[in-house]
Amino acid sequence: MKPKQIIIELGVLIILYLFIAFGIRFLLGIFWGNSSFDIALHDTYFTLPFNWIDFTLFPFLLLTAIVYLIRSLTSRFKKQHINIILIISNLSLIISTFNIYKTVLFF
Repeated sequence: MKPKQIIIELGVLIILYLFIAFGIRFLLGIFWGNSSFDIALHDTYFTLPFNWIDFTLFPFLLLTAIVYLIRSLTSRFKKQHINIILIISNLSLIISTFNIYKTVLFF
């Protein structure tokens, strides 16, 4: 693989992560001064600490899998570096989904 391809793929991954990180902050209303996530349910009020890894890893992996699936389909699975990133992102997505399931199951 050429160094130019590596730089391009790293750039795409960094842009995806920044899009997810700032998009989650904007959607949840969590900015620099407010570092907690509040959930109000009827008479109960949950306040959860905002952890970047928990809130950004799963959406990042999901978006990465979708973007690289589209890129793989358009290149007809001929580019090896795109296929490798797709496989790694899908495996990471499966592991992340399993960890979320364990967390919800024991909550």
